[in-house]
Amino acid sequence: MKIPENLTREKLENLRQGPGVYHFYGSDDDLLYVGKSKNIHDRVRDHFTNPGEKSKTAKIFEHIDYIETYPTAGDFGAQILELHHIKNKDPIYNKQSRKKKKMVVARLREDDDGYYFPELNREEEIKTENADEILAVFKSPRQAKQKLTNLAERHMLCPKRMQISARPNSRSCFQYQLGNCEGACLNKESVESYNDSFQQAFQRYEVKTWPFSGKKVIKEEREKRVDKFVIKNWCLISAETKLGDSKENFFTDNRPDLFANFNYDIYKLMAKKLLYE
Repeated sequence: MKIPENLTREKLENLRQGPGVYHFYGSDDDLLYVGKSKNIHDRVRDHFTNPGEKSKTAKIFEHIDYIETYPTAGDFGAQILELHHIKNKDPIYNKQSRKKKKMVVARLREDDDGYYFPELNREEEIKTENADEILAVFKSPRQAKQKLTNLAERHMLCPKRMQISARPNSRSCFQYQLGNCEGACLNKESVESYNDSFQQAFQRYEVKTWPFSGKKVIKEEREKRVDKFVIKNWCLISAETKLGDSKENFFTDNRPDLFANFNYDIYKLMAKKLLYE
């Protein structure tokens, strides 16, 4: 393991053996990088085991001056805290910290014939009341086009009905001529059959309807620390930490409304935790 010049082996060995978030800082207190791990000690050591010469770690390695850590009781809390710090502290080497960009949001719509299609819009924020219309969220128009093209090919969906066809004015789509479309473009495939295939194609991407009658609580415990997250309609209503007899806001900057609006990245974490674990 190669140790950065301004750090010592002792400092690395004394890092937390447990979940949480870590920050790499430069000599001018510039926040270089934010990361999370189930074991901060092991993850930070991994960064410096084989940094390479052209990797992101190598660039950080040249400038790192000290490390700060933020413990959590579990991995769910670490993931949420990492997203929060990346969003609000603007670390130099995190991709998500770049200037805020609009997402490409695909929403479920019907065309004049009743066939489903994904309506694409560039959006900075998703309103909670419209979340159940979301089929998928993409980072860029290019990614959206590629993903939708792949879905259409895999599930034999019509590119013309999907509104991603390179020949929008032709009667049939090119995939129909190749035998990869059931003929929805010519009304040969029924609306019911096509829409069923469409829904199956987007099943893993779409935002699930909130399946609970009220609020849900995610609680993580480790040693004397308890992190409690209250969730409703895929929004984080509150987050608190209990240390012994004292309670405090889970977010150190006291922003309980941080994820009050729908956040797609947070949704994916919540859905995984509440629906699949």
